[in-house]
Amino acid sequence: MGLYIVVNGLPGSGKSTLAAPLARRLGLPLISKDTIKDAFLAEFGPRAGEWTKVLGRASIAAMYAVAMECDRAVLDSFFSRQYAPADLSKLPGDLLEIYCRCPLDVARRRYAERSSRRHEGHDEPDLDAAFLRWQADGDDRPLGISPVLDVDTSGRVNLEEVAEWIITHSGSRRLG
Repeated sequence: MGLYIVVNGLPGSGKSTLAAPLARRLGLPLISKDTIKDAFLAEFGPRAGEWTKVLGRASIAAMYAVAMECDRAVLDSFFSRQYAPADLSKLPGDLLEIYCRCPLDVARRRYAERSSRRHEGHDEPDLDAAFLRWQADGDDRPLGISPVLDVDTSGRVNLEEVAEWIITHSGSRRLG
């Protein structure tokens, strides 16, 4: 039976900052939606309008397809409560969710700061409206479909504590 560590949270909440070292610490592959989307944007280029959403959906589909080929992985994405539970339930293994939480003003600031370093296809044109929509949709809280570790990412995160929680809840001493 496989094991998938879902690193979730609003954009700018620190998911990627935590997911990469966590995957290394646990010796698991990292599958990141943004890495996949970056590759698509580099190949196809950004375009106006619906294009970024199309690439986003394709990136998520690619992330799940790659995960299906792995028996264990860390999945890094902003998982929508509308779609993620059904998609994640298809993975051949157990799920553990690490939910990255920080104050909304911190997430907004981080999102805005990193925009200059990313492909423009990642940009959310109206960030304030997007955060309000995500809150209204309930995407500002864990998925709640598996055990959850809620992590405050507004400051330094203790990677060893997160790794130990995963090891304990996965029942596997083979991790790390």
